[in-house]
Amino acid sequence: MQDYEELWKKRMQNVEMAQRMSGKKPTIRPTKETLISCYQRELALVKSTGNQVTACNSIITLTYAPCTEPLSSLRRVPLTELVLETVHRGKYVVFKTLMESDKAVGIRTVIEDPEGNVDLFSLYNYALDKHYLDILPVGIIIALKEPYYKVTAGGGTMLRCDHPQNVIYLDADDALVRQLTWKSGVPNSTLENKKLLSFDEYRLKGNELFRQEKYYDAVAIYTKGLASTSSESNIITLRLNRAAALLKLEHYEATLDDCRKILELNVENEKALYRAAKAFYALEEYEQALIKMQVYTKGTSMKT
Repeated sequence: MQDYEELWKKRMQNVEMAQRMSGKKPTIRPTKETLISCYQRELALVKSTGNQVTACNSIITLTYAPCTEPLSSLRRVPLTELVLETVHRGKYVVFKTLMESDKAVGIRTVIEDPEGNVDLFSLYNYALDKHYLDILPVGIIIALKEPYYKVTAGGGTMLRCDHPQNVIYLDADDALVRQLTWKSGVPNSTLENKKLLSFDEYRLKGNELFRQEKYYDAVAIYTKGLASTSSESNIITLRLNRAAALLKLEHYEATLDDCRKILELNVENEKALYRAAKAFYALEEYEQALIKMQVYTKGTSMKT
């Protein structure tokens, strides 16, 4: 009982500290070497426990809604611009994962932004049909929309994401990544030293993964396919397929981003209208969902 009381007292002290730090930048930032070393020790300790059951807790001082804005409307900031206990509306961060991820309450790993700043990142409420090591593998590049930066239960700092739809997976070949200058070197392309497939090969491979309900993998393949073609019709096809996979993953804003880009090329594309309507409905933006469905039904009725 005494141990529990001491633990609770310590947790409440951390909550009070988090409230005091709200809106402020951390006073101390660990170096890359220090953060990785500490993380490796913690990861080794977790692995040493084997299948032993461990109780974990997570403390949050605020709740927040997911981002509903397209990435293109947000402003990128480095990790050093983030302030604690704050959801950074109108902004996003880009980073790559440096270490094998760990799972307690959420999935956690060490990250580094293009400027060379490092911190911890933890993802919650992720799809349970995917192994956590596949959700945040080493070396993946992520754009995190409207990041929540917080004080951890242990008194450190961490980016926390409670809405997986705020996570946008990027490839090193994406224009957004290529235009950045990475202090630690440009991330390796997932296409480097691999056989480049044709549009149809990417499409068919992605479709097969979709049928197998491997939606994360399907999204990755469709993304690679988009980097391999400049054909407008091919781009529409791959974005439509990726939007369908993103819907399955409940990444609704990413779904809308693909649908918007399709409708810019073909304003009457029925599949894009329908998938956009489903995404808007899931986000409880019912007026927008109705607008898209009205355009969709008008188009389909004219064909009958």
